[in-house]
Amino acid sequence: MTAANIKNAALSRIGEPPVGASGTVYDLVELWYAHTIQELLRSHRWNFAISRTILIPTWVTPTSIADSGSDDLYRITKSSHGLSTGQRVTFEASTNYPGLGGTWRITVISSSVFDLDDSVFDGSGAVDADYTLAGVTDYAYSIAAPSGMLRALEDDRRESTTDTQWVLESGRILCNTDELVFQYVRDETSESVYGADPLFVSALILRLAIVLKVAIRGEGAEVSGLQREFEQVVAPLARRVDANEGQPHESMMPFQSQFVAARSRGV
Repeated sequence: MTAANIKNAALSRIGEPPVGASGTVYDLVELWYAHTIQELLRSHRWNFAISRTILIPTWVTPTSIADSGSDDLYRITKSSHGLSTGQRVTFEASTNYPGLGGTWRITVISSSVFDLDDSVFDGSGAVDADYTLAGVTDYAYSIAAPSGMLRALEDDRRESTTDTQWVLESGRILCNTDELVFQYVRDETSESVYGADPLFVSALILRLAIVLKVAIRGEGAEVSGLQREFEQVVAPLARRVDANEGQPHESMMPFQSQFVAARSRGV
């Protein structure tokens, strides 16, 4: 179903005529449509919006590695490094600088220089190790979340070992592995994708109708009725279907709806 048809179906549920190309109702529909899709996508594991990727850290090659002087710390030079004092970085193991590998809290000296706190300088020669941002505590890697992610899914985290645990903080994935298989719900904006799932469309029409009814006329008994329909009919159907997809050895229970009951009685 197209976006225009979904919008008009939602309006019809609250007794409004089809939306035109301008006006107050048009503005309200446009204001709430994308937000309502995102809200619905976040609320449930819709299979069509689930993506899987492999997350890896962004590695940076220093310009130079040197002794800080009297403090005898590792001093790292990298133009416009963008780091702040108190952050942590993780260095790869180094042959030329044997004590460099590991995770360090840093002190920024300038926009192009920082020291590794509590390190002891050792080594010489060419730069042979990159660094990446780490978590402020506990985690050796801080990786940017996938673009367009609405919700991280927890399956891999629950089923993994301690070494592949992760947490999501401030839009970044914190973990102790440099290669993380990651599953998430994406912000699916293509109507040809979400509009092809009839249960999602039904849920979207109802949810959008609720939002628009409140925005246009204020909350009332009709809103409560739409909310009950959303919660008691559409949402349970969607959960049951998605829970069984991808599990061919499981039998799907019939939908407990008035439509199925009527058909089974021959009504």
